[in-house]
Amino acid sequence: MPAKKGKKAPRSASPGQSKTTHGSTKRALLRHDAIIKDELEKFRAAVVESSQRSLSGVDSQNELTRKAHQAKLEELAAQRTVFVELTRRIDSDKGGDEAKIKARRNLLKREK
Repeated sequence: MPAKKGKKAPRSASPGQSKTTHGSTKRALLRHDAIIKDELEKFRAAVVESSQRSLSGVDSQNELTRKAHQAKLEELAAQRTVFVELTRRIDSDKGGDEAKIKARRNLLKREK
C-alpha cells in the first residue's frame, strides 16, 4: 500500500460545536480576561466605597436598623415558640379527654 502524501482533509466539527482556530480562541480568552478585570475593578471600588461609608458613620445607622430588625425577629420567634408549646399542650389535653371519654363508653358497653 503506497504511503499517502499531502495533508489530511480537515475533520468536520461535531453537531453543535464549531471549529475554532487558535486566533479566535485566544481572542475569546482575552475578552474573558477583560471581563474579569472589569468585575475586579468594580469590586475594589465597592470595597473602597463601603470602607469610606463606614468611616463616615452612614453604616452605623444601617447597623442600628439591622440590630433592631434582628431583635424584632428574635421576639417573634420567641412568641412563636410559646404559641407552639401552648398549642401542643391544648392538643395533648384534648387527646387525654377524648381517651377518657372512649374509656368510659367502653366501660358502659361492657356493663350492659
